[in-house]
Amino acid sequence: ELQGFPYCPNQWGQAGDAELPQTIPKGKFGTLGTNLFAYGLPLGWNREKLINHFRDCGAIVSCRVVKDSKTKKSRGYGFVCFHDHKSTLKALQRLNGLEIGSGAFRKRLRVTIKLGEEKFFLAGMRECDRAEKE
Repeated sequence: ELQGFPYCPNQWGQAGDAELPQTIPKGKFGTLGTNLFAYGLPLGWNREKLINHFRDCGAIVSCRVVKDSKTKKSRGYGFVCFHDHKSTLKALQRLNGLEIGSGAFRKRLRVTIKLGEEKFFLAGMRECDRAEKE
């Protein structure tokens, strides 16, 4: 368990302390491990709606809803990058599985760590745990 988040090794691969990176570099959109992939978004959502749902979890560095290049309509998924790992964790805990919309348009939002950044997220959470114990 990391910061109260049930960590399942099979979910993100076997990540022992020796396998986790010692430093967490910055990526194109922010610190690695703070990027979330959100899917199941209503097709009418834009960047502002996505920000409004995630802003209570912490400071957002970048956010985008992926759109079809021809129709310019949402493809139902997007990315949100937070300033720190604790905010990322808060968004995972609060928003993954959240029901949005109503009636026939009700959907269940899915939120996960961006593919390829899982070990950086775990390294960031372990660092938060260590800092709190000191």
